[in-house]
Amino acid sequence: MAIPGDPAVQDIILNGMKEGGQYTISAGSTSYTEFKNYQFETLKSELWAACKTDRLLETEAVVLAAVGKPQITLPTDFDSEIRVIVYDAEESYRGTAQAGSASTITLASTFSSTAELMYGRKIFTLSGTGSGYYRDIIDYNDSTKIATVASDWTVTPDSTTTYLVATYDAELRRMDYVRPTRSASRPSVYGILGSTMSVLPASDKIYPILVMYRTNLTRLDDASSVFVKHMRERRSLWILGIKLKTMSRYDDDRYPAIKAEWDQALMMYAADNIVYDTMQPNR
Repeated sequence: MAIPGDPAVQDIILNGMKEGGQYTISAGSTSYTEFKNYQFETLKSELWAACKTDRLLETEAVVLAAVGKPQITLPTDFDSEIRVIVYDAEESYRGTAQAGSASTITLASTFSSTAELMYGRKIFTLSGTGSGYYRDIIDYNDSTKIATVASDWTVTPDSTTTYLVATYDAELRRMDYVRPTRSASRPSVYGILGSTMSVLPASDKIYPILVMYRTNLTRLDDASSVFVKHMRERRSLWILGIKLKTMSRYDDDRYPAIKAEWDQALMMYAADNIVYDTMQPNR
């Protein structure tokens, strides 16, 4: 039996509404459109409020610390960070690419290393075409300067792309309310205010920073891989929530019983994704 494909928002909503008693509902109906625009968005808020630490909502992104600018805009779906890591390397491991393809990047003609020393290293794109991404190097040919990466680039690099082959990494410390004064250098601390992260000291060159974070379910693109994965693996929860809201909307007599089932499901959902950030006695 083949693995089922990824669910679409439309299918999830239609299935839930049919379980809620609207057996003739279709994607072209006004009822479907109204539900998607209002009740579905409310359901997102309820699920996210019930559990903001669902591991299925964890992802990562590369942000770039620009020269002399401590403020960095975080991804639009950012909620809270898990780890923040800055990467660096000797100057010889920074450069401008000669070319790129879907799964390779041709490093500068002056670059030299061995395949053994390059295996597993992360390469970050810093500026030019396709900046702000990273891939793991799985092969390298010093004769051609071509590095092969583990998965295709989101945006194919070219001769305008600058890069960093990381040889150093360090986890940044969070210091929201302390702003030490230091000359420009590699960042060592960070603070977050709203959708902006400040790094200190201000950068003396471009540094890639890998932010591993929890997304905000209400701000995720419905077609994003994180959102689709959440719908697939929490399908029963989504269907139940849509079923409940449909019953509420159409005054279905089964509503009280399904509401009790929904409340219990939300409690179990939150309990399955607890994150302990301090020692708990009697655990």
